[in-house]
Amino acid sequence: MRINKILSLSVAALALATMAGAADVEVTLPDTGQSSTLTATVTEQATVNVPAAISFAVSDVSLSTDASATAITVSGIVLDTVTKQLKISIKAATGSFTGSGTTYSAGDVSWGTSTWTGATATPGTLTTSFQTLATCTAGVTGCDTTDALFSLAAQPVTTSGAKTLTLNYKFESIGT
Repeated sequence: MRINKILSLSVAALALATMAGAADVEVTLPDTGQSSTLTATVTEQATVNVPAAISFAVSDVSLSTDASATAITVSGIVLDTVTKQLKISIKAATGSFTGSGTTYSAGDVSWGTSTWTGATATPGTLTTSFQTLATCTAGVTGCDTTDALFSLAAQPVTTSGAKTLTLNYKFESIGT
């Protein structure tokens, strides 16, 4: 019986020593002096909503055509510091629209200074490299516009039909 008790106590002591990990501390019971640190690692993040499509209804190829105003929303912005900003950039996936006949190039698309809440717009022309569309103000948790306006330049397009180009967005934190 004494051998069973010693063996049982040895197994229990081994199990407790293995579970204790970094620091074994002998305490007098009851004891409330032990603690563990809980760590939540939060990554930089935001929730974004961009238009699925932006359409140009070209009725006269000799004139530039504006697309309907579109909304872009960024919410839940969490950055490393309150002085960092969220930058929204766009680029064309390819250098020109697809479609039959003469078509448009990415550089035929431009945008102006739309009205943003919590951000500053940057006018520009579309290329295959990322160009700044807007920069959210430091310290805000969201920024948005309901009137992002894209324009398609006049081109001597010779065939009708759909001509498409994919627009890619980049959301990144900038600053320190």
